[in-house]
Amino acid sequence: MSNMTDRIVLITGASRGIGAAILHVMAQTGATLVGTATSQNGADNITAAIKAAGAKGQGMVLDVADGASVAACLKQIADEIGGVSVDAYERRRVGRCH
Repeated sequence: MSNMTDRIVLITGASRGIGAAILHVMAQTGATLVGTATSQNGADNITAAIKAAGAKGQGMVLDVADGASVAACLKQIADEIGGVSVDAYERRRVGRCH
């Protein structure tokens, strides 16, 4: 896997299933990870998984169906970590942010 130490990766649905699998793989790249879940408990579990993998990043609460939630999450990431470089959605769509 390529070195992504200068990248910030946003992974939605990272608390289980495909999102959790993407998080696990991306933890090996050196990227800073932001994994999202719909609950604080899920976000806390994501943070624990990131730390257990020896990676940088954190879990955050996000409701992808709520535009205000998406905007708030992206602002929090930008304010605390930096701009998102890569986004990965648990619905098997992987893309690049503008």
